[in-house]
Amino acid sequence: MELDKKVAVVTGGGRGVGRAFAIALAEHGADVVLVSRTVSEVEAVANEIISLGRKALPLVADVSCKENVDRIFENTLQEFGTVDILVNNAGIATPIGLAWKVDPKEWLREIQINLGGCFLCTRAVLPVMIAKRSGKIINVGSSLGVSTTTHFSGYCASKAGVIHFTRAVAQEVCDYGINVNCVGVNAVTRMSQVVSEAGDRGGIHSANAKRLLEAGGGPCPEENTALVVFLASPASDHITGEYIECNRITQFMIDAARRNGHR
Repeated sequence: MELDKKVAVVTGGGRGVGRAFAIALAEHGADVVLVSRTVSEVEAVANEIISLGRKALPLVADVSCKENVDRIFENTLQEFGTVDILVNNAGIATPIGLAWKVDPKEWLREIQINLGGCFLCTRAVLPVMIAKRSGKIINVGSSLGVSTTTHFSGYCASKAGVIHFTRAVAQEVCDYGINVNCVGVNAVTRMSQVVSEAGDRGGIHSANAKRLLEAGGGPCPEENTALVVFLASPASDHITGEYIECNRITQFMIDAARRNGHR
């Protein structure tokens, strides 16, 4: 699963699972473009990657803005000349609340970032990959895009969209040697902390996240990286259009809660 001389773009690469993905790709030989809205975070991760002997390009951008996304890939091509791997990881998990009570602007903003950002980045990179007839696109989904819970309608809808978008694009580019897959991740990150703070107000998912964090449990971001490295590598050349869970702990907790009569 070596990625020597490959160039990867990782959105949401400044912290959490995005940082873990970027470091893992660099450890396997890739040069990495890091995208985040926070300059200090992407610069810190870039320094980590440089210390591994790989090149890193930190970029500050909002993936829900087409002009920002176009600039990401213009700068990447100027610096590296190509893009081999795209990891669409940027996302948010707010607002938390019942669908008829949350702020509509916040709800739509979640869709714009989680699904719209995935679309814009994929749209921007595909001409490069189509021209050279190779490429790996890895979208970050969630078990909540498959099995829903209350108080997360925007997140559930956006991640369901990401999963189905993955399958549609995989069909569209299958004749160009491009693989498009989606992974479901679970990890203790800043996002999971936001979810846990909602507690019982946020339904089964946030209540379980709160209990898991209070108990000191939950997977770390690095537990999600092996699958992403595999899907970015030549070892997965015959896998496309798939949704695969990196780990299933959150879904197991939701299922257990439902079996015990909680709604």
